[in-house]
Amino acid sequence: PLWDIFGSGDYVRVRTEMARLQSENPNWKPSQELLDKLAQAETRRLMERSHAQRKWAQVVSLAEGSPQLMVCAEMNTMWITAEALAQSRDFARAFDLYKYIVTTCEDPSERLSTVQKASLLLPEAGTRSLVALGSVLPDGTGEFDNVSFDLVRRKMGQIAQGNAATGLTLDELQRFSDYAQRSFSAADAELFGWFYYGQQSWEASYHWFVSATRMTTSLKSIEGVILTLRNMEHRDEALQLARQYATQTPELKKIYIELVSAGLTDQEAPMTLDEKERKTLEAYIFEQKSALGAQALGWQRLESNDTKAAARLLEQPIKWEPTEGGAVGLAVIAARAKNWNRVASIKKEYGEKFAALEDIKVYRPREKEKEKPYLLTWLLNKEAKR
Repeated sequence: PLWDIFGSGDYVRVRTEMARLQSENPNWKPSQELLDKLAQAETRRLMERSHAQRKWAQVVSLAEGSPQLMVCAEMNTMWITAEALAQSRDFARAFDLYKYIVTTCEDPSERLSTVQKASLLLPEAGTRSLVALGSVLPDGTGEFDNVSFDLVRRKMGQIAQGNAATGLTLDELQRFSDYAQRSFSAADAELFGWFYYGQQSWEASYHWFVSATRMTTSLKSIEGVILTLRNMEHRDEALQLARQYATQTPELKKIYIELVSAGLTDQEAPMTLDEKERKTLEAYIFEQKSALGAQALGWQRLESNDTKAAARLLEQPIKWEPTEGGAVGLAVIAARAKNWNRVASIKKEYGEKFAALEDIKVYRPREKEKEKPYLLTWLLNKEAKR
């Protein structure tokens, strides 16, 4: 029964039951195996609780007093101990413990997880040393090659966010590129796409995004393909893909609206929409609350003399995000309707923010003054009537 209670994890109850049995029979003693395993379990639980509370010194102290927990069968306690050492900036002992696991324990997944955990806590030199301890796989790659590229991935991510001082070398980039293509890793190909996108290297970015979509269906990679095509000024190809995938994510729908809006406002070759796509675009605009799209489609309807549709498209979006094009469009509609009070109201509300409203004048017709008759004329008229 004591082993059953122990197996349930209720260690306090085990202690209580042992005390009860001893009180009933002073000659009874629990087995040494049970006492040892109970003590280990209690220490393990205390270490886990201390780790959760970030009490690093207590974790290390408990580990130092329990060498029986620093074995391959107790992998989690070794991991939290190594983390506690690293968090205490005792990197030398943390490295030694990680090295012990890699050189002693045999489970491949635990070995890989060990190096992955170490890469997040140790200085870069320590991680590289652990990676070098990995065995060579049948395909000729290193056991921990993927982990070594985690450092490169982080550096690329930092560069993509605008931090150029990461120490990323061309050699690292080339080796990672070879690995990404050899391992057919869609996630890494996509990372390369965004990396080069951040560098405005549109051709390289496009190549990697397309490679990623061939490896697996990734909507973020498709988004990257569309954006790079747009930046390469391949509008028709970008728009074709955007039409196809617009319903998949809000981001793709937003990009579709942006592409069509740019096409509608293109001064050299403005885009024309059939009625079906116009209705689709309008539905997307109101769904996404896109002031840009509403402004573009509103002006297109205004130039087509569809004043009613233009007003609907320009009046609501200006509440989402006031834009110069939207405010001017509303003023033009009001001026065409000779609603001069409305024109004046728009100029008053948005005139300071949007200078283009200065070009729209408010027409106020002058009232004709009534002519005051001369006294002689009045008398003659009165006499004539009489």
